[in-house]
Amino acid sequence: MRAALLAILIPIAIVVGIVALALAFGGPGEPPPLSSINDPFKGVDYSDLPAVSRFTARDQTALAYRAYSPVGATTKGSVVLVHGSSANGATMHRMAKAFAAAGYAAYALDIRGHR
Repeated sequence: MRAALLAILIPIAIVVGIVALALAFGGPGEPPPLSSINDPFKGVDYSDLPAVSRFTARDQTALAYRAYSPVGATTKGSVVLVHGSSANGATMHRMAKAFAAAGYAAYALDIRGHR
């Protein structure tokens, strides 16, 4: 009986001691601030961002997009760019410009509710 009681009390005493030491030495420090998911877009030059165009969906909702015309006489194809969950089509600007420079017609969509 005494051995069972010691088997319970010793781990409890160890945990209490660890918590007391953590509190005595200030505990864990404050975590560093999280970077924003939008931080990579802060340095992007949006001065040549195309105007927003609209497409009417079957349910009569006006969906927004930006069109980037391909550079050169021949269009190699089309590319549709879809942004992430906390962004809009403007965040695809650099990638859309790169596709247009490579000869592709690029379309940066704004998912419903993001424009």
